[in-house]
Amino acid sequence: MYFLTGGTGINLTPPPASIISNEALEKCKQHIELIANTLQLEGFSRIDAFVNADSGEVLIIEVNTVPGMTPSTVLIHQALAEQPPMYPHQFFRTLLDLGSARFV
Repeated sequence: MYFLTGGTGINLTPPPASIISNEALEKCKQHIELIANTLQLEGFSRIDAFVNADSGEVLIIEVNTVPGMTPSTVLIHQALAEQPPMYPHQFFRTLLDLGSARFV
């Protein structure tokens, strides 16, 4: 068990297989997707949560509909982890295109 003081959490995106099984990670992703769909989130957001690495159980902390966008932003790390990687300029272009398409 880890005890962290405010602002000192560790972000591992995506989490390595040595920490969480593929099965638990998929269960976690399903839970997060269900929450996003239930809240009718579109485009992007950040859902902060604790995840049980053994079971994939998710404990939601908060939902950020407009997360900060800096080089350390988790969204950028997740986009780069895609296969093939989605670089920041592609990620933001995709967001702009999706947003524009809603008003056509």
